[in-house]
Amino acid sequence: FFTINNGFDDDDFQASRESVLDEQFLNVVFTGSLYDKTIDQVQQFVEAVKSSQQEDGIRFHFFGEMNVKLKDLLSGLSSVKLHGIVSKNEIQQVLNCADIGMLFLTDDLTYSFSTKFCEYLQYRKPIWVISNEGLCPSFIVTNNLGWHSLPNKESILEAISQLEKLPILYKPEDRVVQSFNLDRLAKDYLEVLN
Repeated sequence: FFTINNGFDDDDFQASRESVLDEQFLNVVFTGSLYDKTIDQVQQFVEAVKSSQQEDGIRFHFFGEMNVKLKDLLSGLSSVKLHGIVSKNEIQQVLNCADIGMLFLTDDLTYSFSTKFCEYLQYRKPIWVISNEGLCPSFIVTNNLGWHSLPNKESILEAISQLEKLPILYKPEDRVVQSFNLDRLAKDYLEVLN
C-alpha cells in the first residue's frame, strides 16, 4: 500500500501582502469549516480567552462555515471576529497577513494533515493545534511548525499567554514544507508507479 498524501499547490500561492487584517494586533486565523464535533474544544477555547490577560493584543479570526451553536459561543468575545464564508482569493490574502494559523482537531482526525494544515504550511505560518495527542500535533511540535494545546482551558490559556512568541520561534525547515508540495508528491508517486 502507498498513502497518497494531502499537499499544497504552488500555483495557488499568492504573494500579495495587501493588508486585510488589523496590523496593530497579533492575528490568529482559522480558515475552513469548523465542524460540529469541535464544540467541546471551542467551549474550552472560549473559556480560556475569557480568562486571558493577553486578549487585548490578539484578534482571533474565523473564516468559513460553522453551526449556530459555535457562532453563539464565539460571538460573545470581543477579541473574536467571525467573517463567514469568503472567496479563495480573500483567504489567500488573509493567510499572507496572518501571524498564526489555528487548527481544531477532533479525536478522529488527530492523524490527519488537512488542507487547512497544508495551506498554513504553504504560507509558512506557525500552526497552533488544539487537540488530544496524535500524529498531526506530534508532527507539528517535532518539526518546529508551531504549538500544541490539549483541548482544555488550562492548556489553551497557557498557549494564549505564549502566542506572541510563536511567530519568532517558528522556523520550518524547507524540506518539511516541500514534503507537502504537490509537485514533489507527484514525482514521488510517479517513481512508485515506475
